[in-house]
Amino acid sequence: MSTSQLPAQPWRNLADISLSLHVPAAGVLLGADRGGNIACLPAIQPHPVRIGLVDGVGLARLVAHRLLAVGCQVTVYSQRQPSWQGLWTKVGGRRMTFTQRSVRWPGVPAGPRAPQALVLDAPEPPPNWVGDAPWCTVIHVASRVPTRSEFWRAADVVVVCSPGHGEAVSSLRNRPDAGLADDLRPGEVALCGRAGTALVRLDITPAEMELMSAGVPH
Repeated sequence: MSTSQLPAQPWRNLADISLSLHVPAAGVLLGADRGGNIACLPAIQPHPVRIGLVDGVGLARLVAHRLLAVGCQVTVYSQRQPSWQGLWTKVGGRRMTFTQRSVRWPGVPAGPRAPQALVLDAPEPPPNWVGDAPWCTVIHVASRVPTRSEFWRAADVVVVCSPGHGEAVSSLRNRPDAGLADDLRPGEVALCGRAGTALVRLDITPAEMELMSAGVPH
């Protein structure tokens, strides 16, 4: 068939064409949700990031390990430092440090080539001004949801690692779907973000599983 034999087709108006671009998840990979979609923690961003982590010091160690793997400077404040000893032994050095609560953080400005993360493994939440700078991620690890905390109310995401916290997270986030956190299966966590709640199965290597379980009483 020659070009002259092809049927003529009118050009469509660009305003009538609906285009969409799927942007893949960015941050620290956790695994996939029940629909098979990749799920990430929104860390290492050009704006401040606040993350609340409920009942999950093991997951905090996993996230810290993955942050270190992509070149992030990680600072840890913990009232139970022995539970972090395994990670320190594995990767400790200039890029992972322990600090006192009163020390100013970050000590040096963060940037796209030197992102920084602070992990607070302590009962009391940090104030909102901590880490309020580009390329800074602050993670607070708590055994229960601090419902009166401004830090947790402003958090980009709350991660729930065990059932029993759904009602508190729903109240904190003002999102009824956060109650899904009580429907967790073994190996799952709930990501309660501003856009909704996802139940995520963690993707963990055997070495990382050992890191997550370190310090957990048997």
